[in-house]
Amino acid sequence: MEEKDLRVGIIGTGWIAEKAAYTLQRQEGLTPLAVGSRTLAKADEFAAEWGIERAYGSYEQLMADPDVDLVYVGTPHSHHYAVTLQAIAQGKACLRKKGKKQDLCLPFTFFNIVDV
Repeated sequence: MEEKDLRVGIIGTGWIAEKAAYTLQRQEGLTPLAVGSRTLAKADEFAAEWGIERAYGSYEQLMADPDVDLVYVGTPHSHHYAVTLQAIAQGKACLRKKGKKQDLCLPFTFFNIVDV
């Protein structure tokens, strides 16, 4: 059976999202497919700079894209929790950077909402 690349959507367009785009482009088996931002103009700019095929003017639009297999959450730390919960609720696998102050209850929250 032929393996396909995981198609990644990047949520956010700040410096950490830039690092994610740079890294994803150099990883075998991962394809940065889409970027979502709070504004379409920022998403378009980011997509053009990093050669990303799709740009969305909201996080929700990116999460609704059926071709996105994995979501990288590159928002400010204060938004990680809500955005990650939204993505999981949309059936997306998520990757996010741990914040400076990790709430010890968060892993249990994420575990409890995923059908294991």
